Amino acid sequence: MVLLIVGWLATPTALADAEIASKIVQFCKDNVGKQVGRGECSDVAVQALKEAGAKPQTAFPDSPNKDDYVWGELVYLYGKNAGGKDDREGSLKDVQPGDIIQLRDAMFAGKAANGGTYTQQSPHHTSVVAEVKDKAKQVVVYEQNSNNVRTVTKNVYRLNDLRQGWIRIYRPVAK
Repeated sequence: MVLLIVGWLATPTALADAEIASKIVQFCKDNVGKQVGRGECSDVAVQALKEAGAKPQTAFPDSPNKDDYVWGELVYLYGKNAGGKDDREGSLKDVQPGDIIQLRDAMFAGKAANGGTYTQQSPHHTSVVAEVKDKAKQVVVYEQNSNNVRTVTKNVYRLNDLRQGWIRIYRPVAK
């Protein structure tokens, strides 16, 4: 009798990506309430990538314009074009904790949890994915230098509330 066992073997690249993501998230968790670097929004991502052994943001050319940072492989793009229609590339289902978000000219507006309304603007901002709530179209993030708070905090982006600008989500790449 021959017993055949078939199993899924993770590729070295998939294992490295998972390890990098785990280290990025852990770095952010460990620094909640603390200031990383100068307290700029990108400092959290820069230091987390360094600690995780991923390629730095400077390894990638800015896109689509100068100072639109690229943090690895593009996983998801969501934005509003000039006519107010959706531009979308990729799927929110592919976004994972440890991915890096870059926002440009983003304005979110909608109903607040307390029954009122909210507006959140991010002309140029970087944050790190902590959790994805795909069915709710929400991304929980770690960030700093948001609302003039220069320490690492958690926040939520409700993608259905994006009224203008764009959000790009990148998967960090191993060195």
